[in-house]
Amino acid sequence: MTDTPSKDEQACLKAVAAATNNAVMTLGVGPSEANTIVTAGEDETARVWDVNTGEQLLLLAGHTRGVNSAVFSPDGRQIVTASDDGTARIWDATTGKELRVLNGDSWAITSAVFSPDGRQILTARANGAIRV
Repeated sequence: MTDTPSKDEQACLKAVAAATNNAVMTLGVGPSEANTIVTAGEDETARVWDVNTGEQLLLLAGHTRGVNSAVFSPDGRQIVTASDDGTARIWDATTGKELRVLNGDSWAITSAVFSPDGRQILTARANGAIRV
């Protein structure tokens, strides 16, 4: 994607927004060759979308409260989500299978990201704590 979305990209984003029926909290861009994005929503899910068609490819369900962030790993093979339920979850970006649940404490996780090498996950919590 460029800084200014093409007509097709704008149509895709509108289709994604309409299909979620909930507030999209964040949007993460997948590897360029995959043409995918991931959205995090208040409906306790994250979703992977085809940028070209607007088609939903995967539904990542497992959180018990709203999902605050969703991002791809640097290699595009995994997705990490962060939720108000106090967990971060790692998903297979191809199958949507939940691979691991990172439990914390009772504080909401506001953001989760992969380290540049993809080997670690950093989380930010509503109480200001950052964990690796």
